[in-house]
Amino acid sequence: MARWGGHLQLRLALLVAGLLLPACFAPIETGRAQATPWERLVDAGAKAYREGRNAEAEKAFRAALQEAERFGPDNELLAGTLALLAEVYRRQGKHSDAIPLLERSLKIMERRAGPEHRDVTAALNLLGIAYDALGRYAEAEPLLRRALAIREKALKSTDPDLALSLRNLGEHYRLQGRYAEAEPLQRRALTIREAALGPEHPSVGMSANDLALVYIAQGRYREAEPLSNRALAILEKARGPEHPELVPVLISRGVLYRREGKTAQAEPLYRRALAIQEKALGPEQPEVAFILDSLAVAYAAEDRYAKAEPLARRALAILEKTLGARHPEVATNLSNLGVICRGLGKHSEAERLLLRARQIQEAALGPQHPDLALTLENLATLYVARRIYAKAEPLYQQSLAIRERALGPTHPSLAKTLESYAHLLRETHRDDEALKLEARAIAIRARNTPDRAQ
Repeated sequence: MARWGGHLQLRLALLVAGLLLPACFAPIETGRAQATPWERLVDAGAKAYREGRNAEAEKAFRAALQEAERFGPDNELLAGTLALLAEVYRRQGKHSDAIPLLERSLKIMERRAGPEHRDVTAALNLLGIAYDALGRYAEAEPLLRRALAIREKALKSTDPDLALSLRNLGEHYRLQGRYAEAEPLQRRALTIREAALGPEHPSVGMSANDLALVYIAQGRYREAEPLSNRALAILEKARGPEHPELVPVLISRGVLYRREGKTAQAEPLYRRALAIQEKALGPEQPEVAFILDSLAVAYAAEDRYAKAEPLARRALAILEKTLGARHPEVATNLSNLGVICRGLGKHSEAERLLLRARQIQEAALGPQHPDLALTLENLATLYVARRIYAKAEPLYQQSLAIRERALGPTHPSLAKTLESYAHLLRETHRDDEALKLEARAIAIRARNTPDRAQ
């Protein structure tokens, strides 16, 4: 039977060193005849987690946490158990529940090792990533920057753990559209991993993909494509053509081709990613639903709504079954499906879907999250299509305000919202106001797509 005891301190040490937390759920054979109640509960939670049984994993880890409380308030196993339960919450979209656990885990590690010790950096990273998931970027940034500063001081310049902190902060910047800050961090992470692990290591492939994502977001497609090609080649060679680690690379390549208007080339990438995940996890897992939704969005971008609709509906059924009806990922799917229904002329259903998405996001993510901004924009565009301008305008205004606050005034996503809002203004005979928004949209696009004229 798989056990955590014996090697548990090593496993948690790996977690504290900053490795991705799901790796901690791999089973370990200890050879011990007996296991403690805490070990049995952690074993059960880990098994349930690996098999996608989130409610059972949560129940087991909650019980394990009760056992861990007996170890004392500053025990490292207590800190690790808090992080494990937080990960299960994260997977279920319960980010607000995860954060206090991670905050407590961080305080334990700070008391044990000191606030500037390298053992604190994993807890800092995990908490920062949790804040990012809620769009609480101002709270995430000092944590991620602090983790990086500690590792810069404690580690060699070629240490892979340093690369991970660079990667995490770079992704934080990318999420906010701060691409000029994200790029050098992802470049440096890639360089470190190449030097420390060799040019063909899977982590190098993932770093190449991270940098490609920055370029894709900027519209620098010529620079993104060779990185994406390299990432895929490395992972195919290291893992084989059907390994789940290829999926994020396939998806990002699909996004790249879709942005370039090459949907015919994007479609087989999404379908390949879908086949890999269905084979690895089965057809009813959230990871499968995410790809179905991505493929549906690709079709919708080409106005192929009839082809997009069944994919989006299948994704919704999976997500509601596996994650629950109020998960943020369900809201994302509802918003996308609302756009598809609008394209099919199903305006009443589209409104119902978008209003539901809005309600979920406001409750789960808060009123200032960028995902909510997109749903508000989608709802506004629906109302414009129905000529209900009085309902549409405040939604565009709210969407813009959220994005400007969370992402800054020059984020690429603002351009489309500004153009849509300008269309409403023209429809309501306010051409002077429309011209100002259109000029701003042009300036944003010029700023963020430097190689389109090449």
